[in-house]
Amino acid sequence: MRALLKILLTVILLQGCTLEVKKAAAPVDAEQEVRKLLDDGRYQQAAGEYLRLAELYPEKSGFYHLQAAAAMISIQRTAEAAEILSTITPQDAHDRVLKTLLQAELHLQERQPEKALELLSADFPDVIPASLRARRHEVRALAYEQQADFINAATERISYGAYPLQRDDTDANTAKIWETLNKVDKQVLRELHRAHPQALSGWLELALINRTMLADLTALTGALAAWQGKYPAHPANPGIIGQMRAAARSYEIRPRQIALLLPLRGAYRKAAEAIRDGFISAWYDSGQDRPLIKLYEGNSLNIEKVYSQAVAEGADFIVGPLEKQALTRLSAMADLSVPTLALNRVQPVADMSSGDNGNLVPALMQFGLSPEDEARQVADRAFADGHSRALVIVPDDQWGRRLYDAFRENWLAQGGNILERIDYDPQNNDYSAPVTQLLNVDSSESRVRKLRQALNRSLENLTRRRQDADVIFMAAFPISGRQIIPQLRFHEAGGIPVYATSHVFTGSVNPQADMDMDGVMFPDLPWILFPHDGSPSIKSRVNENFQADTSVYQRLYALGVDVFHLIPNLYRLAFDDDARFSGETGLLSMSGDGRISRKLPWGKIINGKPELLEHDG
Repeated sequence: MRALLKILLTVILLQGCTLEVKKAAAPVDAEQEVRKLLDDGRYQQAAGEYLRLAELYPEKSGFYHLQAAAAMISIQRTAEAAEILSTITPQDAHDRVLKTLLQAELHLQERQPEKALELLSADFPDVIPASLRARRHEVRALAYEQQADFINAATERISYGAYPLQRDDTDANTAKIWETLNKVDKQVLRELHRAHPQALSGWLELALINRTMLADLTALTGALAAWQGKYPAHPANPGIIGQMRAAARSYEIRPRQIALLLPLRGAYRKAAEAIRDGFISAWYDSGQDRPLIKLYEGNSLNIEKVYSQAVAEGADFIVGPLEKQALTRLSAMADLSVPTLALNRVQPVADMSSGDNGNLVPALMQFGLSPEDEARQVADRAFADGHSRALVIVPDDQWGRRLYDAFRENWLAQGGNILERIDYDPQNNDYSAPVTQLLNVDSSESRVRKLRQALNRSLENLTRRRQDADVIFMAAFPISGRQIIPQLRFHEAGGIPVYATSHVFTGSVNPQADMDMDGVMFPDLPWILFPHDGSPSIKSRVNENFQADTSVYQRLYALGVDVFHLIPNLYRLAFDDDARFSGETGLLSMSGDGRISRKLPWGKIINGKPELLEHDG
């Protein structure tokens, strides 16, 4: 504020010189001495001298009082400045404008931007010097900034910049326009950039490019070239354009050495090997200029030591760990010095917003095939399909409870109702009891038995299932799903749509085994559901080299492929909330805490084989 008020003081001084023709002149030496006080930043003393000059030279008292008020405003002595201004009765248009500007400055210091805008609502007459008319736009911009009205603030600054300014003022104003527009919500930028006049439209379009493409150098380069062709004389050329290009280059993640921290011994060995083989396949497929890959045994017992070793040996990007316990321990480390993409997710996670990686991506990011994500998508899809009254059948174990909690959270949030939840024993081969309980068939049978006893006669079977449900959520692996669905049909519930997670399907087409699950709908990886057109692909090469299509870990091969391809896109996902990466494991996005989420396509089992439903992603 003080730097801006110095501009106003200079304007007043210059304006005072024009008034000296009409008013009695004060000793030149006295005014020069006061100006030295201003140059030295001794504003309070300068104000006192101006008040003394006002008493000595009443013909110029209005001018000197304005100078004194400006000096007090510059050091935020608002009460004294207001008192001085209250004594001034402007004698001409110039003094009225000066007083109005100073009063507006006072309102801004008192955080009353609406009063400042009200004072400056009318344009200044053309007879007023251009420097003061320009200053009106700058003060209005400051008022709009206090109100967080960034579009109007930028508009005022553009108007201010249309006046002849010093080079430093022009550069500062251009930078301020850019800073202001980058505070505007992206959706607002999209809605407004076509509706505004050309002067603002170019700025809005450039801000939208900056907010959506800065972390995608290829897209940014093309967009900036098109923008410069459209706005060749724009004030953002070349300074801000150069800043954007430089920032985009710094946002690229191109590791020279990647460390894979995987548990290649013990219970997680097969899963780790599938991820490793998918990752290396994608690495090999990427062509020349590939990063160096180093593999480490990283598990829950040694993760801190191995992480430090990998960094010490030159790793500038870490992939892993895989085990949840190892990830929990890693997240507790105080200094993750290179970007790290874990292959699982834990809740909660320590604050990893900082680090030595530029602070755009979190130091620790988490990417895994979360079953909870799928359960939430089941809830979203089932509700969007018009269902609201759900029956839920899940295994009586920790996995089943996790899926139920995730489904329930999204289902209730949308207004759905859960009529019944039944837990089944996945080790029991007979699912008739939990299914009859789910459908209230057991209650119906009990009523029939009591009626037979009361009448002492045989009756036709009057049992019937409940009629109030319109959807079933089933959490099950194939061996259970293949038995639960026939039980539902046996009890005449075959007409109720059944939604499941991808775990219900092995990933390998087996019509004879899966025929009993016809009609079940589930989200799954593009790697699994998308038809293969016969052309060479990373999937075909992985299947050929590792027989992945017959492996129970084939989804983890896809995870390994996506992890490699995701690394150069992490800044883009972190930078832009709307950014998506279309991968083999789904349409990927990143939340602010570094969690990678997946949006999956949907399949439906028809004649024992999964068929891809409509796909929007």
